[in-house]
Amino acid sequence: MARAERNSVVAAFRDDAPPAQAKGAFLGSFAGIAGGAVLGVIVGFLWIALSHSTVPNATRLILAIVAFAIGGAVAGFVAGGALNPRVESHVSGPSEG
Repeated sequence: MARAERNSVVAAFRDDAPPAQAKGAFLGSFAGIAGGAVLGVIVGFLWIALSHSTVPNATRLILAIVAFAIGGAVAGFVAGGALNPRVESHVSGPSEG
């Protein structure tokens, strides 16, 4: 592979990678928040149903939702930012001039 051709392939990767990674991280964050919040509601209701505490029920539910939503956002950010560029590069692939 000639040096100029190799440099054009590297330049194409550099131009496409940041937007794909940012888009994946952004969408992954929101998907993680939604999934984490749903899981937080389930865990919160289980926490209310299975234990007795001096902490009010609404507070326990909100704590569970917030904790799981934050965890989901972090996981979604990392997974979306890591996987989306790979999916796009696999689908499009480098052009064969």
